[in-house]
Amino acid sequence: MDSYRLAVRALLVDGGKAYLIEEEISDGGSRWWLPGGGIDSGETFDEALRRELREELGVEEVDVESEPVGTFVWECTGGETGVSIVLRTDFDPPSSLDETEDAIRGHEWVDITSLESSRVPDWLSQFFEQYVQEGDG
Repeated sequence: MDSYRLAVRALLVDGGKAYLIEEEISDGGSRWWLPGGGIDSGETFDEALRRELREELGVEEVDVESEPVGTFVWECTGGETGVSIVLRTDFDPPSSLDETEDAIRGHEWVDITSLESSRVPDWLSQFFEQYVQEGDG
């Protein structure tokens, strides 16, 4: 039986730039991701995203649109299949990440038209390509 990891990710875009976090990956390197993470049993997408943003970034106030803007399937380490649901959000990013999860190395606003493909997951590059083509970016 296949194993799945369901996650929710926050899309925060302003003027063609997206707010991304830099997370460590298993080989010691890092990748840029949309903030968010796994959905716990019994949580709604909205509840999970609010919890993840509080845990990762210390953000307490978040506006979340309930309609997903994208759903992506990707391969996790360990053979699991990841399913990421992307929700449009509005929140004030923190100025620093002093009290966040250890796996997060950094955060910044990144131009979505010039992402370095080796530094973001394939599904995220594809998402932003489509996002720009549809005129949202």
